[in-house]
Amino acid sequence: MKKLTIGNAGCFGCIVPCARLVEVERGGKKMRVEGPEYETLAMLGSNLGISDPSFVVEANLICDRLGIDTISAGVVVGFAMECMERGLIDDPSMADLRFGNQEAALRLLEDIGYRRGLGDLMAEGVKVASERIGRGSERFAIHSKGLEFPAYDPRAGFGTGLTYAVTARGGCHRRALPPGREVLGGVPPYTVEGKAAMIKELFDERTLYHSLLVCDYAGSGLAIPFTRYAEFIAAVTGTLYSQEELAEAADRIETTTRLFNLRQGLGRQDDTLPARILEEPLPDGPARGQLFGREGLERMKDEYYALRGWDAAGVPLPETLARLGIASGSFGGRP
Repeated sequence: MKKLTIGNAGCFGCIVPCARLVEVERGGKKMRVEGPEYETLAMLGSNLGISDPSFVVEANLICDRLGIDTISAGVVVGFAMECMERGLIDDPSMADLRFGNQEAALRLLEDIGYRRGLGDLMAEGVKVASERIGRGSERFAIHSKGLEFPAYDPRAGFGTGLTYAVTARGGCHRRALPPGREVLGGVPPYTVEGKAAMIKELFDERTLYHSLLVCDYAGSGLAIPFTRYAEFIAAVTGTLYSQEELAEAADRIETTTRLFNLRQGLGRQDDTLPARILEEPLPDGPARGQLFGREGLERMKDEYYALRGWDAAGVPLPETLARLGIASGSFGGRP
């Protein structure tokens, strides 16, 4: 990508322009895009068996133009390719949809945006698509709570598995980003030991970052200590919060969010991962053979719920609600 980069870009006023501007020529036309980000390169590139960066740039542009998330798009197209190769989809117009086929992938992205043919089904995401296709496709529909996974395989870092499972909105890496600890921070990645406490701590930090509208990179990429944020809040608002008060605020937000999901019918049974992640070890790479399995996931969930002050079903206990000042019966209470 360095050869294609023509400059950098960033948010208004930011001193760290972390985005890249790239330009490629493809099909006789020049294309310029801000990106592609890591997730886009991974999910619309290697995830589809495609290594051509110019393809990823064009796919990125199509998604931007149609308002499609590039992470979910890559997972959906990859899912459709696997279904086609397994003979689970019969669509003559997409007979060439195979891993590595660039033109077929671009056609499907357009069809998803305009809800044409197979794209109409795939526009629903892998959860709904797999439920309608059936025939075992649910096993490799890579999502949690309907949100497709980003480019961090939980089998290569078990904390990521717990993150995807218990995050309120599903398979989201921005709620904790445990690879920062499991890959770069020296925390052993291939164990469930201590992961619940680590993920709770990361959730609480990210909850405050997002509530304060702070960039993820300011918290992790720039290594600004979490303890400094009490000073920043005081400088802006004139109100000084202790670290304990900030931690309680984060806990209150996470528990309130849990109550909302419970009201919507999402409980412990939804804090889960697809069968491929829980039953099939990684076939190659540095994490070859790694697997935490269903037992490992359930153990991490038990420990996480307990640290939050929730019961075994993932429902906040009355004393937890009282401690956090949340009215009993908020959001309708139990599902």
